[in-house]
Amino acid sequence: AVAGIGQFASPGRDIVGDIGHLGEPALIAAGRHDFPAGFSKCDCDRSSDTGTRARHECDTQDVSPIRQNVISSVSYMASIDLNADLGEGDPFDEELLQIVSTCNIACGGHTGDVQSMTATVRTALANGVAVGAHPAYPDREGFGRTSGYLDGDALYESLSGQVRILDDIAAQLGAKLVHVKAHGALYNDAVKNRALADVIARVTAEAPGTPALVGMANTELERAAERHGLMFIAEAFIDRAYEPDGSLVSRAEPGAVHSELAVITTQAVSLAKNGQVTSRNGDVINVTADTLCIHGDTPGAAEKARAVRDVLENRGVDIRAVQR
Repeated sequence: AVAGIGQFASPGRDIVGDIGHLGEPALIAAGRHDFPAGFSKCDCDRSSDTGTRARHECDTQDVSPIRQNVISSVSYMASIDLNADLGEGDPFDEELLQIVSTCNIACGGHTGDVQSMTATVRTALANGVAVGAHPAYPDREGFGRTSGYLDGDALYESLSGQVRILDDIAAQLGAKLVHVKAHGALYNDAVKNRALADVIARVTAEAPGTPALVGMANTELERAAERHGLMFIAEAFIDRAYEPDGSLVSRAEPGAVHSELAVITTQAVSLAKNGQVTSRNGDVINVTADTLCIHGDTPGAAEKARAVRDVLENRGVDIRAVQR
């Protein structure tokens, strides 16, 4: 079986080096072909805009049958990560941790305390779920959803403290943090704000084990990960509506969060299999996705997550954490 995009390619990573784990020498493919969302350059070293599909002519002549198969089939993902934001006081956490492959644990910024972090890490370990930090603006009253709440050194100190506490708890329980994903307004602000993205990336780079940074592709978060030498995990959302430019519809607007199960499962399959989503004006747009997020604080979150996992697995998509 050919590995999926989420398992061997992400923005900024060369397909030649990463396909090597399939047991094939790093041969160079030739001919006219597509290469999918998530590849920043082709084997022939022709660059493309990260996160978009590109089509071009290769100039080289060495054609590998295995590589031809990879190129033709790689857009049909064999595996993808399914993540949820947990430890936020919602009643679905234990059930969600039996479904998702990765969790993002609130670590005291918008919510969460030592007790909730400990319980969530322990349950994640029991279910073989990868553990990540979910730091936020220290805005507990606004649940971390107040844009521009903090910046600069003050934000750095807050985020560092949040990640450090969760890392200490995880280490005591025998787990390690594999990624950092900002929460709420901080995430949305950092998508477009280089300074904020750099603060998050700096905190991530300084964390024990150098976790990966999770964020939306083609944003300041991805660029900050590259500047700080971090692995970047491109995230897409199965329960959020998208604007035509690939950004998320503001939660302040009607229809920003999908509630119909059929819409959520359809969006999940489209993202996992095709790297595409239908925006709210009907345009089909390309979205790079190594991991798919379902929010744990939405009504019926566990039921929706189970339905998504079942549908994806029935379509031949394996659910597992991104391999580092």
